[in-house]
Amino acid sequence: MTNCHPCIKTYVHIQKIKLFNQVLHYLSIIKTDKKMASHTIAELEVLLENFKKTAPLKAADPTYMELSGYPHFENVSSNILSFFFDTRQVHGFQELFLQAITDCIADFKNVNESFEVLSVEREFSTDVKKRIDLIIECGTFVITIENKIFHRLVNDLKNYKDTIEKRFRKKQNRYYIVLSPRKEPVDNGFISVTYNQFFDRLKAHLSDYCLETNNAHLIFLNDFIQTIENLTGMDDSTINKQTFDFFFQNNDLIDALFAEKVNMENLLFRKRRQVADNIDTSGLTGFVKQWIWKREVIAFEFIIDAKTIVLDIWIGLNHIEAELFERDGVDYKTIDKLEIVKNQEYKQTSKRGYLIFTEDKRFYEIKTVVFAEKIRKILEKIKISLTD
Repeated sequence: MTNCHPCIKTYVHIQKIKLFNQVLHYLSIIKTDKKMASHTIAELEVLLENFKKTAPLKAADPTYMELSGYPHFENVSSNILSFFFDTRQVHGFQELFLQAITDCIADFKNVNESFEVLSVEREFSTDVKKRIDLIIECGTFVITIENKIFHRLVNDLKNYKDTIEKRFRKKQNRYYIVLSPRKEPVDNGFISVTYNQFFDRLKAHLSDYCLETNNAHLIFLNDFIQTIENLTGMDDSTINKQTFDFFFQNNDLIDALFAEKVNMENLLFRKRRQVADNIDTSGLTGFVKQWIWKREVIAFEFIIDAKTIVLDIWIGLNHIEAELFERDGVDYKTIDKLEIVKNQEYKQTSKRGYLIFTEDKRFYEIKTVVFAEKIRKILEKIKISLTD
């Protein structure tokens, strides 16, 4: 394509985006309608054949041993668990591991809560310098996991619990688990969960997530499950072999497809960065700072009447919008006094703010300088109105 006319290159890139959107559509069908899975997999195979005709870019994924980190297998398995439990990581399993482990907690009280992970800590130090294998912190709860594969359970569970109760006292619920091949005698609020129980729940939910994962990490997961089962003599349990066979047979193409997704996300971030860099924030009343939150949202923070006012600019693949809100606000008293809000009928949002504008537009169609000037004019009106 090096000697092609620029219009042809643009057309090919647009076709890649259309193809990728088609794939996402089919993936969503598989997730929401299990009866269509066989038909949809066949459709995906056709799409993947079409994808071979494009020229996608491939990025290097972490290797299995890079994820493991240590030669000692208990440490290795804890490192792998910490990676897969973390919903922010690149594996694509989202909350699969959290859903599986919480299924094993009989009195789990956070069933209706989003399982977004705030942090996953390894070798968490207690008050007496003991080390807890895994601490998983979520919004209103925290899960403590002591991972035992070969060694007998001689850990000071009372010290573990006392430390977590103190360090995470603001959490509504704290759960304590010993994860091991066989049932262990536990006390001090811990429960014993076997790998067999955990993997049974993992496999039960796996079909809801596997088509959205990084294919390499799906292989890592299967290898990890098989390794633990081989080491501990567990019986084989059922995995959706049709789905796994599909991934293995199309391994290179799926890796390439999702590598192109990463490439597209990088291009999207570059557009956000270009827009942010072209917005002039000099001379704005009450302006404090500008940043890009989680690589997704261009945020502008103001202090007005001792209140923190934020303008978020979200640029997606094919949609842009701007939302103005008061951080930690309980009403609209301050924000309603702003010049940008006066005499306007903006849609209210769940953040106690307003949707300033929303528009369907592909990110590569955005004229960077023009769009940046539009945002500048909005920012200039984030100040107290001088008229009633």
